[in-house]
Amino acid sequence: RKLSLILLILISPLASAEKSALLVSINDYQDDFGPLRYYVTDMEFFALFGETAGYKPKNIHLMTDQMSGQDLPELNNVLLRLENLASQVQLEDASIFHFSGHSISTPD
Repeated sequence: RKLSLILLILISPLASAEKSALLVSINDYQDDFGPLRYYVTDMEFFALFGETAGYKPKNIHLMTDQMSGQDLPELNNVLLRLENLASQVQLEDASIFHFSGHSISTPD
């Protein structure tokens, strides 16, 4: 019975589904917020765990405040990565967006 269940899973459409993750983490803040500890490290471990959980490395995108350019987790960069992820995801796929850091609300 277990073998038939395993075979059913392997031949199901879900077996070909892609897994993807957008992982955003910020430790160091300017302005009135104090720095956070371990958020970036936790997200780096989360990315490694994703690989062991069947996420292909090319499908795990990590953005931290220790990076630069389009990998720096500024609003426009994060929105661009989310748009890219949304355009690639199919109905049967599994996707994760995870943010670790302070959250604030501003009028703009």
